[in-house]
Amino acid sequence: MNIYSGVESGFIVHNNEAIYGTGITEVDAWASAEEWTDEHGTAGMICIPATGALLRHVANDGGAISWGMCGKVACTIEEEAAA
Repeated sequence: MNIYSGVESGFIVHNNEAIYGTGITEVDAWASAEEWTDEHGTAGMICIPATGALLRHVANDGGAISWGMCGKVACTIEEEAAA
């Protein structure tokens, strides 16, 4: 079962190349990102709102995925196409 099953929204931390952290709250997303970064840490990364579908996609497939934007919310490519 995906940790984000049933979750409608949350946050991602990214650097425009990959998603490094996810979480229900911004604090959770930053903490998640810290686990996946190297000695440079999260410098230059930003935290933005995300759809639950994107959180589930990252949990299943990792952060090196294609993703889009629905307004100011990060989303899956499929959600972006449907918007």
